[in-house]
Parts: sequence; structure tokens; C-alpha cells
Amino acid sequence: MEKNNYNNALDEVSKENSKDVLKSDLINGWHLLNLSLLSYNGKYYPKGTEIKVKPFSTKEVIHFTSINENNPLEVDRAFQYILKSCVKCYVNGNPIPTDKFLFNLDRFAVILLIRVYSDMRTDLSFEHKCSNKKCKTEQKVKVIPQNLVFSEDLISKYFDETSGMFEIKMMSSEGMEKTYIYSPVTLKENSELFDFMINERENIDETELKVLVKLFPFMRQFIGGCKDLGEVYDRFKGLSKYEIADLALLEEKVSLEAKQSVSTVCNKCGHVEDVQMRFPDGFKAIVVSKAENDGFLL
Repeated sequence: MEKNNYNNALDEVSKENSKDVLKSDLINGWHLLNLSLLSYNGKYYPKGTEIKVKPFSTKEVIHFTSINENNPLEVDRAFQYILKSCVKCYVNGNPIPTDKFLFNLDRFAVILLIRVYSDMRTDLSFEHKCSNKKCKTEQKVKVIPQNLVFSEDLISKYFDETSGMFEIKMMSSEGMEKTYIYSPVTLKENSELFDFMINERENIDETELKVLVKLFPFMRQFIGGCKDLGEVYDRFKGLSKYEIADLALLEEKVSLEAKQSVSTVCNKCGHVEDVQMRFPDGFKAIVVSKAENDGFLL
């Protein structure tokens, strides 16, 4: 797919809508997403997964307009609000709560896909100079779904379709073969971890909180039956130094994650590179179209 082509994003999304879609959904503006535009082509969601989105409504625009873009908590809450309002998830036709189902690493991709359907008058874009020393051409890079960059997938062979998790075998720090269970965090888990860090920062060492959040996705076999993150923290504290070392190595080397960058191709020399995303008009431009210039007054 051609990079920096906004129309391609809509073309790809629209392919899925040739399938049978509930008439009530179409009437209410719901659109079936092409899962291949999500992380790792959406292959780690269960078979029979359908994700539908609808355009931003007045409520989402009002909510997003009110946020302080310099406050990470407010931005996070605004993203949660949009995903709760504009996304529906199903497996084999059965509705699943979006926050318990959607991987957090897909949240920005889904928000961009919602934006595609929302008839925004301006693109999300920024200026970038080609890193090829013989070129240095400046061009506009668009932040669109198919250009998002994710970490390399090194663990696909460990994926268990029955459990929906990864059973990763490794040589442990103790010199023996060991299996760890991994799954990327969901929207709900990410939100709860974020809240836990904020609420417990006066009670728990900051370093421990950061490590807990990083290792959480790889701790699945240790935290079964935990009622809340307080119990998860207790289990974390009970891990041996070897288990911590193993989990830290896995987190560093094989985590599935969304990079804060987009892939782009230079229009002049064809150089391909991943570029750090920038939002010159702020995060609000995701939902609220910005004027192309200062001459918007008549």
C-alpha cells in the first residue's frame, strides 16, 4: 500500500463493508473495520472477531475540546471516552465489552480509523526532512492507520489460539527451560495500571511501580485469581530474582507494542524510514479539525 496516501486508508477500511452488516448498524453509522489495519494484521484476536466503529459525534468533539493537552491523564481519559462511545466488538456475533477486548496497543490505530469515517477537513500531518544525506527533501508525512509502526513480531510461533495467549518457552536465568504466559494488555488493564500507579505512588516505590507495569503482561500465570492490582502487586513482590530477570528480558526483547512513529517513503528518492510522530496542532486535532492557516476569519 502506498505510504502517505490518505485515500488508501478509507479504501482499505471500506473493503470490509461489502460483507453482511446489520441494517441497524448501517443506519446508525457503524462500519465494520478491516482487521488487517490493526497491529500484526489483527491476527491475535479470536477467530470470528468483528470490530465496528462510528464517526465522532458532537459529544466526542465537546469532550475532546475540553481537555488539557499537557495533562497525560486527561488525554488518556479522552481516548478512553472515544473508544467507549465509538467502538463495538463482537466474537462470533456475540458482543464483548470493548475495554476488556481491544488491545491497548491498537487504541490509536482504531481512533485513526474512526477519524477516517468522521469526514475531517484536515489531515493529521507534520513536516519531515528525508534522512538520506544525498536528498534532504522536505515533505508532509500523514499520520494514517496503515503507516503506524509496531515492534517486530518474534513470538508468533508461541501463540495458542485456544487460550488466546502466548506460551513462551525460554532458557531461564537459572539455566533451565521455562514457560511464561504472555498477552498484551487490554484497554481496561492499561487504564487500571495507570490509575494504580497514580493512586499508590505515595505508598509504593516508584521503581517498583514502573517495573510492575512493564512486567504485568508476562505475569499471566502468576496473577490468575487476583481480584485487584493490590493482589497483583503482592504476587509481583513474591517473584524470585530469577523470575524477575526472566520477565524483564522478555519484556525488553519480545513485547508486542505500538511505536510512537509512522513509516514513510520519500517522494523524491524513495528512501523508506520510520519517523517519530508529531502533532503540531496538538492532540485535539485528532478530533477537532484545525484551520489550515490563520486566515479562517471572513
